[in-house]
Amino acid sequence: MGFNNLDFAKLVAERAFEGSQNIQQLFLGNNTFEFVSDENLHDMLAPMPGLKRLYLENSKLSIITSRTFSTLKNVEQLYLYGNGIAYLPGGAFDDMPKLQILRLENNLITTLSSDVFSLQTRSRQWLQDSPGLFQDFYGEGYRCTDEQNTTLPEFYLNEQACLLSRTTSNRITSVICLLLFFFFIFTIVFGYRWHIRFVIYKIYRARSTRRVRERRRQQIHYEFDVFVSYAEEDLPWVQRELLPALEARWGLRLCIHQRDFVPGKHIVDNIADCVDASDRILMVLSPHFAISPWCQFELRYCQGIAMDRDDVMVLVTLQDPGSFDVTGCMMAILRTTTYIQWGEGGDVTDSFWGRLRLALDDVIPNP
Repeated sequence: MGFNNLDFAKLVAERAFEGSQNIQQLFLGNNTFEFVSDENLHDMLAPMPGLKRLYLENSKLSIITSRTFSTLKNVEQLYLYGNGIAYLPGGAFDDMPKLQILRLENNLITTLSSDVFSLQTRSRQWLQDSPGLFQDFYGEGYRCTDEQNTTLPEFYLNEQACLLSRTTSNRITSVICLLLFFFFIFTIVFGYRWHIRFVIYKIYRARSTRRVRERRRQQIHYEFDVFVSYAEEDLPWVQRELLPALEARWGLRLCIHQRDFVPGKHIVDNIADCVDASDRILMVLSPHFAISPWCQFELRYCQGIAMDRDDVMVLVTLQDPGSFDVTGCMMAILRTTTYIQWGEGGDVTDSFWGRLRLALDDVIPNP
């Protein structure tokens, strides 16, 4: 059954080998046991007590326990190489007294404790007394990863290296954790130092900008509180959602194309005059806005006004900007200005109006 890429978790029943007491060789390699639990694998192999050779190589097997092969008393050869096994539990092969060949190369095993094999296969110096126990099939022998020229039987670890007291270990661990914590904080602060400076600058600038606006408002009488720039196709949303909230509930004076542009006046002059006569600018960005030449003209014109008058522009998006093609001008302003995205339903809508009111707070009349 080898080399079939069978997914044994989906395509093979747990008791598929029921009544197969006389099978002596079973080739299951190069299939998929990735999602087969240890219990299911044990139940699958249990009906074959006469099995002598079992091939499970290159099968994405990752976990075995001391129970996995406990029913295979007569197995002499077991092939588990090329899997993802990272740990061998104690007594994993104790129920296989006739085992002669065990292939485990090309797995993820890094640590091998002495209780993996029974007392019959090892003595006090089990590794040194049984040099043939860890021979790979290529004749080079297993080597330590941190000492490339040292084979496993040649490796020696001084017992003093394992004698640190629990108190000392805990103290070392605590100091290391503390140092790692401070290093982590330092890394964050250093990596975001310019962002932190920018936030501090924005806080200070917001306070000073508010004072400048108040002085300007006392000197200049604006005809409108907010100039609204939007695409013709988005007018229903402006009339249905924006006007009732900003004018009826918040008491703001809005400037919109269809209502407030002077008839007979050139559209460029209308845009320039209305923007100059408005305290704030509200841009309603959408896919329609992105393809409208007049909207792009308004956006570029308002960008210049925003640079001269500081933080007068508020951005509202009717869709996620990533869901439609934006122009270079829109991309530039989206990257430098925090926008408020419209959403319908419960908390999303409440959050939108809350953030918009906060952005227009200094022009909303006091009750």
